Amino acid sequence: MDLIKYKIASDTSSVDTNLNSEYLGFADLEIYFKFSPHCIFINTHLNLNVNNKMKTMISIKSYFLAGLLMMASQWTFAQGQAPASPKMTVTGLIGKANVTLVYSGPSVKGRKVWGELVPMDKVWRAGANSATTMETDADISVSGNNLPKGKYSIYMIPSEGEWQVIFNTEVGQWGIKRGGETTRNAEKDMFIVKAKPKKSDFKEVLEYKVVAKGVSFGWENIELLIPAK
Repeated sequence: MDLIKYKIASDTSSVDTNLNSEYLGFADLEIYFKFSPHCIFINTHLNLNVNNKMKTMISIKSYFLAGLLMMASQWTFAQGQAPASPKMTVTGLIGKANVTLVYSGPSVKGRKVWGELVPMDKVWRAGANSATTMETDADISVSGNNLPKGKYSIYMIPSEGEWQVIFNTEVGQWGIKRGGETTRNAEKDMFIVKAKPKKSDFKEVLEYKVVAKGVSFGWENIELLIPAK
């Protein structure tokens, strides 16, 4: 555990002697920060040798500075933490086309995903944070549907039977709205294909792969292949 010490001193012994003597005095504030992987421990020690109104003035100033230091330390600590659903990029060849998927990969974290965290029979953003995107530098065929060169958002509708995979021409949007529903605009759907999921070995983090036969998807105990060529 790392220890960091800050000391703030206010020495008023050299102030203008025209000031009323009730404002003169000395104070120092010591702040100790201890950092562990999961939390920050903060301890403060304030020494005062002041008179009347000066005590209040220094106290306010010192605690204001201490608050700024605390916020700065917390911000720095937070910046060092890995995001809950890190952004990921995968690339590969489908036929002669270079295909790239960009998505945020959430983790199971002991939760039941299908039917609880991700409801069945409802449109899902197929990842976390921003809508998942797929880009191809050449035309490809996805389950018999022509997908022209370009960039698309992917949404899914999980179900107990076949899943629906939606290719949408709108890109760059956040995956869900404030109310929790997805940002999918059905009017901008390119097409919808069906894919049959199957049971798989446990996968903690959601994952996409570009493979020779298309795009594979897996999370928790489910995997599916979106056929493409």
